[in-house]
Amino acid sequence: MINIATMHEMLGLSFRECIEIQDHVDYLGEQKADFLADLSAWLEKFDFPENDLNALLVDDFYDVLVSGEFSELFYVTNYHQAIIWHKLGLSQSQVMLLLSQCRQLFINISEKRNNTSLARALCHAIDLGQSIVSSVYFMHEAMQHMKRKSSDEVGRMRRSFQVISAAAPEDLIQAYIDHQDWKVRAYSLALGEVEEGHFPYSTSDCLLGQWLNSGGLESIPESDRESFNQAHEKVHRLGHLALTEALAHHPERIIEFLVEMELASDEVGRVLLDLIEAEFIRLATLDTLTDLPTRRAFDAKLQKNIAFSQRHDFWVGMLLVDIDYFKAVNDEHGHASGDKVLKEIATLLNDTVRQEDLVYRWGGEEFAILSLDKEPEGGQLAERIRQRVEKHVFECNPNLKLTVSCGAISVPSASKATEDQLFAAVDDQLYRSKNNGRNQVSYCTLEAE
Repeated sequence: MINIATMHEMLGLSFRECIEIQDHVDYLGEQKADFLADLSAWLEKFDFPENDLNALLVDDFYDVLVSGEFSELFYVTNYHQAIIWHKLGLSQSQVMLLLSQCRQLFINISEKRNNTSLARALCHAIDLGQSIVSSVYFMHEAMQHMKRKSSDEVGRMRRSFQVISAAAPEDLIQAYIDHQDWKVRAYSLALGEVEEGHFPYSTSDCLLGQWLNSGGLESIPESDRESFNQAHEKVHRLGHLALTEALAHHPERIIEFLVEMELASDEVGRVLLDLIEAEFIRLATLDTLTDLPTRRAFDAKLQKNIAFSQRHDFWVGMLLVDIDYFKAVNDEHGHASGDKVLKEIATLLNDTVRQEDLVYRWGGEEFAILSLDKEPEGGQLAERIRQRVEKHVFECNPNLKLTVSCGAISVPSASKATEDQLFAAVDDQLYRSKNNGRNQVSYCTLEAE
């Protein structure tokens, strides 16, 4: 961590230069009125945004610069001064121009005594002040960047859920917002922008902590909980240290704490964003009516099953299930009843397949199933499904009798068929069932190539 001594060394401010200033402290005190008058004239000449010295400079600004004591008081005063300049709306470049003029005035004062050593020492005092100004403006820019990033992230998340016409997980999004707001408040307090008021230093008192304690922690995967809690604790600990240093006006320490806090915060944000992303993926690949994964999810899983099959010598099973004469259900009983039928059949299919098999909403009144087997068993599964649907008594309408047509294929691990060819093959089997009178199963095994 950068301390005062290190900053002195980095800027080339030597002990001898401090003594040089102290040896001329009386002379420099006598030059104060001229320094302020010349600076005021410069401000008016160039129409500086703020040319009232009483508003622009803290009372002991000059005295601290020429004291030769570059320790606690110097940092406190310059930190406070930098905050005032920022509050006045001065840009960093404008402040640097102002300090450059102060540098030139110190050179003029030193030239009156023909003392280049004094000029160099006073210039280094200005350099030290500029480093403090840079620190304060850096923190302001970091805070603004944080606000923009958080706002952009939240906006992007909400737009993404709108695109798929799904409700955004507002509890998760709010947890992310609460965490970001806590950090922004910590920065604002460190920069003196807001009064401290009630600021929750404890992780259990902040809004994110309250969400975690009310059940939010259970939504975080167990593998992430320990690192998440540690990062959350670290964010609060470093934020507290930064604010403690802010009250003591130690910018060289504040920045280090805030940078470390931001690194810890990245882990907290990552976990929350991963949860939101997982919910987006779930909703984007989930049929809203049946709660089954959609064809998009089917495509991704098929690729994984094929790869697994080739590595471990398994058969890939593909099955299409089509409800016979489903249009008549909608026409005679209404679309609301049709929707209830689809939901019941989705539940029935899930209850019929094994735990490792996956059921998908293919579209309309069609469903798809993927399986992995050591032996080709797609035809048996298809027949089991056909029989269960035929015997099923629908809760939504006990008088309703429905059947399904099934097309199934089993694909050996050595098959070189493309995904499009597999779709065409299983679709062909389904149409065989429908063309042969429905309520039946058509099944084949593909040849290894």
